[in-house]
Amino acid sequence: MTTFVSKSTERRYTRFVDKKDMSHKMGQTPMYKRRSNMLSRCYNPNTPQYQYYGALGVQVCDRWRASFIDFLMDMGGDPPTPDMQIDRIDPYGDYEPSNCRWATRSQQMKNKRKRISH
Repeated sequence: MTTFVSKSTERRYTRFVDKKDMSHKMGQTPMYKRRSNMLSRCYNPNTPQYQYYGALGVQVCDRWRASFIDFLMDMGGDPPTPDMQIDRIDPYGDYEPSNCRWATRSQQMKNKRKRISH
């Protein structure tokens, strides 16, 4: 059993999980899909968004790459509202606990890399 407190809502979550078999127990959840999409953006050159993330050197911390449970616990469980997505506080930084938060689409639009004109 894993218990953690959400950073955003301070709610306590308890989940019965087996770290070794995580993909079979939560593989279809929105949180698992969010993490999978994050990994694809950074490491799969066949993903359209790769050019904005992985090709620019954005990475996912080793802790989150290795464990869905660690990602889930560090992000405090599900976002406060379903429309929120994971956002990097420093858009030039990596996906890691100290640089990530839940944000709305409008918050994300205000927090973008500066485009350089040629």
